[in-house]
Amino acid sequence: MLWLRAAVIAVLLLAFAGPSLPLQPVRTVVLLDQSPSAREGVAQAVGGLPGLPDVRYLAFAERAQPVPSAAARRRDLGEGTDLYGALLEAQKLGPDRVVVLSDGLSQGEVLPVGTPVYAFWTPPSPKLSLGLLPPAYPVQGETVEVRVLLESTADAEARLVVEGPAGRQERQVRVKAGRQSFGYRFPLERPATVRARVESPLGRDSAQVQVSPADKVRVWVLGDEPLARYLEAQGFAVERRSRVTLPIQADVVALGLSTRDLSEAEIDALQGFLGQGGSLLWTATPRGLFFGGWERSTLSEAIPLEPLEQDGGVGLVLVLDVSGSMLQADKLGLAVTGALELIRSAREQDYVGVIAFSSSYRWVFRPRRMTPQGRKAAESLLLAAQAGGGTELGGAYAEAVKALEPLPVEDKRILVMTDGQIADPIPPVLAAAAQGQQRKVFTSTVALGQDADQGFLRELAQRGGGSFWYVPSPRDLPRFFLEEAQRQFKREALEGTFALAARPHPLTRGLQPPPPVGAAARQGPP
Repeated sequence: MLWLRAAVIAVLLLAFAGPSLPLQPVRTVVLLDQSPSAREGVAQAVGGLPGLPDVRYLAFAERAQPVPSAAARRRDLGEGTDLYGALLEAQKLGPDRVVVLSDGLSQGEVLPVGTPVYAFWTPPSPKLSLGLLPPAYPVQGETVEVRVLLESTADAEARLVVEGPAGRQERQVRVKAGRQSFGYRFPLERPATVRARVESPLGRDSAQVQVSPADKVRVWVLGDEPLARYLEAQGFAVERRSRVTLPIQADVVALGLSTRDLSEAEIDALQGFLGQGGSLLWTATPRGLFFGGWERSTLSEAIPLEPLEQDGGVGLVLVLDVSGSMLQADKLGLAVTGALELIRSAREQDYVGVIAFSSSYRWVFRPRRMTPQGRKAAESLLLAAQAGGGTELGGAYAEAVKALEPLPVEDKRILVMTDGQIADPIPPVLAAAAQGQQRKVFTSTVALGQDADQGFLRELAQRGGGSFWYVPSPRDLPRFFLEEAQRQFKREALEGTFALAARPHPLTRGLQPPPPVGAAARQGPP
């Protein structure tokens, strides 16, 4: 197989360096990945390449340097992989094309460089890397979780040590090829540092992260001194103001004033503040809400009594399987990644909630509007999800229906996702779905993998008036949730990380798929 790869590369380079018109020279730059995970694979792939005219070689890892031939080796270019930086260095040589030999494990975004690029993928050498993912919106006084992420190219036994406010935790873990995650929880009273290191036959790695409580909610208070004192006692960062001025450096503006007390410039300032996601509150003072504070005739049309968008929003509850089987193949981690895309795709008028079920059920977070603050809190709570136990759906499904009914939206939906067989009685769940549909709460279902009870999930979606989806592999979950976000929240474009798959071809037989790439996709007519 290695000789075939070398032969293919040689043929490509010979074609690139072949005869050309004098005024149109053919110049090729070959980028040789010299990062630790790619060095051996690249060496084997180019071991038999001949010397070629009009071809320049650059070795790269964290930085790029010229080398005399494809056989040259460099171990002094760093431990990381900056493919985009290498492409920029190659472009400086003015080539007609660039050939890249790499395992694709690049850090950072890779953007087009304006020169045709031909990539030849080589399998990564065995490697184990460690990363720490802090909570998205840490709140002082609450128990937060830092996720320890292990990514490996092969199975191995490893020793993992995590240190922080909860003390030292040490464990022996069986690392599988792919990605695994572990939680480190502690009460957040003050800024804290979490450190982790891993040792295995595949190598060593370490990481640390700083976790600080989120800033206090900032409130401007005008004309309501009792409210200002009350909010200070509740821990808010209060600033007393006499007028509304730009920029409004607050999360909430509380007004104990009538709109007659506001100038046209102040109305404009509040209009822009609302448009950028700020919150506005008129309080019940003698000049406030109950005595002329909210007078439609004096307000700009851009500060309406109703939501800005005509669409009243969507209420969606994700009923997520967190049973023990979701620990396999990082199903839970990929499901959480996908659910995060669902949250990030929701609009401010949409309500999203997540309820987890295994042997029992619990709310990860109840349905809430996806304002910037609501989205941050939801992301933090979702990242703390853990798996274990059986697969009992009934209680969680009933709670989802109950939570959706009082929401102030007409469009109410439930999305059930599981990878296994439901353990509790089926008829009550189907009956609840039928009753929910009658109350305009519609249910769709997702079967993850071949072990999921597709027959039941298909019937549940039929009874609930929704759709049934089959997702064959956990790695397809992020893309599925991005597509589901477009369907549920009526988004015109999707942005996220998409997996790539090579079409069947003699040259790609036996090769692993390339890593996922970030992209934006637009649905519908341009």
